[in-house]
Amino acid sequence: LCRLVITATDRGSPPLTGSTILTVVVMDVNDNSPTIPVQLELTVREDALIGSEIVQVTGNDVDSGPALSYTLLVDGTTERTFSILRYGGQIWLSKQLDYEDRSSFTLTIQTSDGKHHTRADVKLTLEDVNDNTPEFSKSFYQ
Repeated sequence: LCRLVITATDRGSPPLTGSTILTVVVMDVNDNSPTIPVQLELTVREDALIGSEIVQVTGNDVDSGPALSYTLLVDGTTERTFSILRYGGQIWLSKQLDYEDRSSFTLTIQTSDGKHHTRADVKLTLEDVNDNTPEFSKSFYQ
């Protein structure tokens, strides 16, 4: 918001003067892409409970306008293992993890302001826990 006082004077005799205030409102346009400021690397225990929040991704947008939305871009290997809250950025576990099946994940997060988007990776390393009972390799020993 900017206010200018404009004064005009004519060349008459005597000169006449008039003034007015001009108000200029500068409207923001959506011309900047959102950013995700840090690449995240986390360790998650393989026995984390389904529904546990793993991390919250927070994007920034210097433009005014709608709230940022978040999408988890999935491939065939991460599908249904993790979920993301569209307007909050919280990532939570939606399927049980197993270190013996897979010891790490790279999640690609996309954030959007409705016009522009950006992507960032969240690297998850699983922490192995002692969850497998020991087994004998033979049924009989001498």
